[in-house]
Amino acid sequence: MVAGTYHAGLVVLSVLIAIVASYAAFDLGERVSASDGHRRWVWLASGAMAMGFAIWSMHYVGMLALILPVPVRYHVPTVALSLAAAVAGAALALHILSRKTMRRLDTAIAGLCLGGAIVSMHYIGMAAMITLLTAGCPSTHESATRAGHTLCRPATCFSASTTR
Repeated sequence: MVAGTYHAGLVVLSVLIAIVASYAAFDLGERVSASDGHRRWVWLASGAMAMGFAIWSMHYVGMLALILPVPVRYHVPTVALSLAAAVAGAALALHILSRKTMRRLDTAIAGLCLGGAIVSMHYIGMAAMITLLTAGCPSTHESATRAGHTLCRPATCFSASTTR
């Protein structure tokens, strides 16, 4: 097991990003509900981008706050995919929440969509992390092809290194 420490300032920044961006996304969500036509889609896209970037930024600032005893790099296309997952899930949740009439079930479904976006972004983001511990392991794509569902490169490498 690799032990790490956290940079407290970056942890606080991560939380502040989440708070401020969530407020902005909810404000944009109200604008979506109050608008019609083309303007509604512009507000929806803006809110989804704000919330998606908030989720993504909070996660990556939090990851940067973790100080490991090994160098850490990130696979840029996988990082971009994690951002796309966060924005897409936020868009779906905001679309559901901005309906003119909404039931409790709609609120639950929107929550599941946003939670799914957070989980997806997290695991895809963790797969983007490259350290000396993961450098000799199969790529995420190769692992996913072989296992049929593996996305987390560190977990794949950990299990490969413990069975040798």
